[in-house]
Amino acid sequence: MMVEQFSENGIYSRHNDFIPGRFSLVFIHGLSGSSSAWKYYGERLGNDYNLLFFDLRGHGRSSKYSNYSDYDLEKISADIFDLTKENNLNNILLVGHSYGCLLALDFLSRYKNAVNGAVFLSPNFKIRDIFLVKTLSPLFLVGGLLSSLPFGKRSGHHVDYSRYPNSGDWDARRMAADIGNTTIRVCLYYMKQIYDFDIARKTLSDIVAVPVLIIHGDRDTVLPLSYSIDLAKKLKNAKLVVLRNANHILAMNNAREVADEIEKFVKELALPGQRPRA
Repeated sequence: MMVEQFSENGIYSRHNDFIPGRFSLVFIHGLSGSSSAWKYYGERLGNDYNLLFFDLRGHGRSSKYSNYSDYDLEKISADIFDLTKENNLNNILLVGHSYGCLLALDFLSRYKNAVNGAVFLSPNFKIRDIFLVKTLSPLFLVGGLLSSLPFGKRSGHHVDYSRYPNSGDWDARRMAADIGNTTIRVCLYYMKQIYDFDIARKTLSDIVAVPVLIIHGDRDTVLPLSYSIDLAKKLKNAKLVVLRNANHILAMNNAREVADEIEKFVKELALPGQRPRA
């Protein structure tokens, strides 16, 4: 059974019963999505791991803030850190999808000793190299100027992704539901933040010393597989798994395969004082 809660700053989260001595998986969804994208993982992994799902600020049921500065990556990483501390989590593995992977990288750069491992699904870390992002970058600049306009502190809801089975990368119905829920304003805020951050220019091997599992679909038309191949080479301790015939929405479309790979990855790790399991 999942327990729902809100932090003092309006961040929605839910978790199962935390049991000491287990790995704790913290899931970070992608841009304009919400924690409802991880439904299958709660059902599949809840008996064996501590699970924490949450909505990024401005997403899902978490509060939306009016100012661009409220979406600084430093504040988002602090949200994640606070959630882990409030729930007394240890033996933490971050699981991020797409934009959530960039947030995981930012978190690792700020809290290097807080995490035991990470799983990156269709990782987004070379944002400025994407043609569409280059084309739309002037809009991101406009997004930073929206703080002066009225915007009530409110929240959205959780999109029911079962309504979009086998969703394509550019599924108009799913994208409209996501962006309408998150709002164009919040999406532009986030896009400007990640465009300015550009972690690809940092020394990734210095940021990420923990074991990393990278999973990417060979039919991803949002972020090419070559990005993950490059990322795996840049990290000290990374393993790349390529899912055949999988697109960018593999966290939902290929949930069973992804969960299988996560479980195999966790079994290769060891809790403090233990040896990796065979």
